[in-house]
Amino acid sequence: MGTSIQFLTSVFKIVRLMGFKYTIYRIYYEIFIRCGLFTLKFPQKSQYNINDDILDKWYRNSNIGFFYSREQRKLNFPPIIKNIDLSNLKDRIEKYQAGGKLFFRKKWFYFNGIKWNHNIKTGKNYPMIHWSKINALDRELGDIKYVWERSKFSEIQDYLLYDLITGENQIKYILPDIISWIKCNPINTGPNWFCSQEISLRLINWSFFIHFYKEELYSNYKCELLLIIKSIIDQIIHVRSNINYSRKLVQNNHAFTETATLYIIGNIFSYIKLLNDYKKYGRKSFVQEFNNQIFDEGTDSQYSFNYYRTKIQILSFFIIFDNDEFLVKYRKKLSNISVFFDLLMRDNGMVPNYGANDGSLYF
Repeated sequence: MGTSIQFLTSVFKIVRLMGFKYTIYRIYYEIFIRCGLFTLKFPQKSQYNINDDILDKWYRNSNIGFFYSREQRKLNFPPIIKNIDLSNLKDRIEKYQAGGKLFFRKKWFYFNGIKWNHNIKTGKNYPMIHWSKINALDRELGDIKYVWERSKFSEIQDYLLYDLITGENQIKYILPDIISWIKCNPINTGPNWFCSQEISLRLINWSFFIHFYKEELYSNYKCELLLIIKSIIDQIIHVRSNINYSRKLVQNNHAFTETATLYIIGNIFSYIKLLNDYKKYGRKSFVQEFNNQIFDEGTDSQYSFNYYRTKIQILSFFIIFDNDEFLVKYRKKLSNISVFFDLLMRDNGMVPNYGANDGSLYF
């Protein structure tokens, strides 16, 4: 009797604090998880068969947004790279090439021969089972962020910048890592399929890579390129299938990132009907998240400068893809965002450590 009363009291508190819709969806979601129904919704096999001509279509339509090829960037963006401190960048590149990964932009770990499901902090491996059956809060396995951080592939941005400055092709260091990830992380299996925001960040970084080296990949690595595009499609299907979790239950930077990524990846593959539908949904949903999460005066509903920086970076990507329509409509609000964050920021780009902060700096 006492347990039942406690349960009802907890439910009442949740309804009062979060609302009736949230509570109903939370119960629905928990039933799906606990009954194993997500194994049916998210099968451990590809849900979309791409045609043989996908590479040709991608190659013809790959000049989009900010995803430029190596040759295009060197022609169009030389002023941007003149004042880069090459010594710090070169040091990071040498560590990446030696098997290192920079976690949370401050601590190095080395992974030569270590599995993608490995928690470098605890030395434990997360189980390679269906993602919905994984306990992400398992204390023995450790903080799952120490698994996810490696799989963001944020080092791709440094590799491409280093290539632009030095002319030294970095494809041989990036491509094997991506192929290894795909082969070691089967669809909807393991910890790296657990979080849709992590998947979204990975897809953005992979998109930088395949477009930057598009000529070489299309000419010399077609099998690998096809494998990457297949994986991108499988992963974005996962994001779309689980989008209600971030939009209805989390309602923060996760929803912001995931809806924007649906729009971005949908743009890249807009000639695929399914992904063109994602593009339309992604744009509509992102605009809703933008209006719900960021106030008119330019401040953020999460009250976290770290997460707000993430939102501004994602917002910048979205604007580039949206052909000024969004920029024109929300110019005043965007201006307020810029003014507010500029007032907080020091010359070195740092802001006060205010609010929730997991150390993430994605871009």
